Amino acid sequence: MKNKGFTLIEMIVVMTIIGILAALISAATFRAIEDAKESKAAAAISAVEAALAMYESDVAGYPLQAAGDNAFKSHLQNDDGAVGWNGPYMNFIDEDLDKPAAIGGTKYMDPWGNAYQYKCPGNNGVYDIWSCGNDGVDDSGGGDDINAWD
Repeated sequence: MKNKGFTLIEMIVVMTIIGILAALISAATFRAIEDAKESKAAAAISAVEAALAMYESDVAGYPLQAAGDNAFKSHLQNDDGAVGWNGPYMNFIDEDLDKPAAIGGTKYMDPWGNAYQYKCPGNNGVYDIWSCGNDGVDDSGGGDDINAWD
């Protein structure tokens, strides 16, 4: 009676093909996830720009801030005493903050867990706003940073 099984060579070939397919699929999946994070960061920056435009329209200026963690958040969400303030101009949900607002969340975080950066006056416009990107290194809007002026 003849055995009706797979030979060792056949098993190795099948396992190699499965391994190659898994590597291709996982690489494409990780790239798609990274692209989605970049798109989310760009959309968040656009939302902040829209809120800053409303703020500027009401108070005739932008929140001044040296380069650093997103100080714009408090100006857009809470009355900062500026004449004409008519906000809040943007609401921030807990999942996008460094910690829940109820326990003092103050920083608006990008998809990689880093605070968005804001500078006014800016080097590339009236103000600069950017995410440090995947590497978390602040390249002042260059490198892999996602910014409002590109």
